[in-house]
Amino acid sequence: MIKALLVIISVFPMMLIESFFLRVFSFSIFAIVVISLYQRIGDIWLFLFISIMGIALDTVLHMPIGLHMIVLGTLLLALDMSWTVISRNSNSGYFLLFLFVVSYYLLIPIINSIVQDNIFPEISPSVLLWTVVKGIVSVGICILIDRLFTSLRDSSEGTSIRLR
Repeated sequence: MIKALLVIISVFPMMLIESFFLRVFSFSIFAIVVISLYQRIGDIWLFLFISIMGIALDTVLHMPIGLHMIVLGTLLLALDMSWTVISRNSNSGYFLLFLFVVSYYLLIPIINSIVQDNIFPEISPSVLLWTVVKGIVSVGICILIDRLFTSLRDSSEGTSIRLR
């Protein structure tokens, strides 16, 4: 019950942070949080968070309801299949995270334009370059979060916190 309450309450600060970063820096903290939490917390809690946050984002950003959930679900499935070949903890695993983030940044506006306007949007080289820059920054933040998780957790037990 407490976990469900924490998931529901965490939506409000996440919406504030997401709106700020989308307006100021135009990149999504939501995608970074989802990648960082994927396979680190229980699936039911992650998917509950994705559902609630996705519906809230779709509503606030005036997108079709379920767009973020469909894009993230598809990309998480592809990422999970890719992690069977390349380990998440290896340095080459971060390339898969880069592909995930770049795909997320490209698919959200493309699918939004197709669903709302029935038009495939024009993707210019400047848009692709900006998407790659946002992807590099997002993966850098993911690396920092991963390092933080590994420094806080004890290597022998995943549930205890190292205090040294």
